[in-house]
Amino acid sequence: ALAVDFSSFYTQQAELQIAATSAAAGAAIDLPAGGTDTAIRLAQANLPPALHGNVLLGSDVQLGHWSRSTRTFTSGGTPVNAVRVTTFKSPDRGNGANWLAGRLFAQDPLSLSASATAARLPELPGAIGGLGSIDITGNASTDSYDSSEGPYDPAVAGDNGDIVGNGAVSLSGSGTINGSLQGSPVSSGGSSSVTGSVSDTRRLLDFPSVDTSGVEAVNDNDSLPLTLKGDSPLDANRNFTLTGNTVYEIPPGNYYFNDFKISGQSRLLVSGPTDIYLTGDLDTSGGDVVNSTENPNNLRIFMAGGTATLSASVDWYGLLYAPDSEVIVKGAADIYGAIIGQDVQYGGTGDIHFDESLTVSDTIAGIASRSSVVD
Repeated sequence: ALAVDFSSFYTQQAELQIAATSAAAGAAIDLPAGGTDTAIRLAQANLPPALHGNVLLGSDVQLGHWSRSTRTFTSGGTPVNAVRVTTFKSPDRGNGANWLAGRLFAQDPLSLSASATAARLPELPGAIGGLGSIDITGNASTDSYDSSEGPYDPAVAGDNGDIVGNGAVSLSGSGTINGSLQGSPVSSGGSSSVTGSVSDTRRLLDFPSVDTSGVEAVNDNDSLPLTLKGDSPLDANRNFTLTGNTVYEIPPGNYYFNDFKISGQSRLLVSGPTDIYLTGDLDTSGGDVVNSTENPNNLRIFMAGGTATLSASVDWYGLLYAPDSEVIVKGAADIYGAIIGQDVQYGGTGDIHFDESLTVSDTIAGIASRSSVVD
């Protein structure tokens, strides 16, 4: 009978662990709003209350922050990107693990528990994602960090600076990819190196096109101030242009432009959350976009087509999301954030530091959320 008891306890413990793992993984995808409800629903699907009692209550679900750099979970930490779930069978809940042989000695039911922690994975594939081909020349290197945990620190930089393309991916020059290199096919030359795997693309990228209908109807174009010269940077055709050594601070907001061009050593200053939607071309080859917050989430450029030419002489903090555009990157400045394009030509000599905290699902419908059990 004792052998049967211990076998039963082992099975129940394993069932609790499966329920905790499933609940945590599913809840992490629905963070932050639906995390707790999803966890309870999935735990009950694995261990129905009619048979097992309430193995998971709302108080057994902790929402918080998972640090990828230190691999620690902080309950109540922000931004919320992880969930810890603990499932229980206990006499207090009326669902303790009963003995068979122990009944002969009036043995109380046992308390069993199991826990699992799951975190949402980054929404973007890495430093550069290309739905077509990617060609990297020069000596640019990649790595990763999480801006929600603080500014970039090379001493603790991560190795998720992946380069992922659905088509051909070519790497030359002398840079180091601190991450994986994926394409169909992949080629590398020169003195370049890759710290992670080099393989065919394991999961094809599927980034939806940019829908501008919402921002076309409601935007902050009318709040744009005049330049110091007294003119508007936005013309009647929604072309945003800075030229002639102009320094211009754009107020935080959502903007709907056609072309976006900076030339003549001009600078656009970004001081808060700013989303820019383009239906035409992007060209910063004659100037700079300066994000003084140094938070890539505060500058997101969404392109519905056209061609993007990104060149900078000062470090660029932001996201370029242009799944239907050819993207050309030049210049010596580092990029903090990520680049999503159709075909990407990266000829810059600056490094790319992928910000794992970047999000687009709040704006782009159809971005698949993923999670991973981390503890």
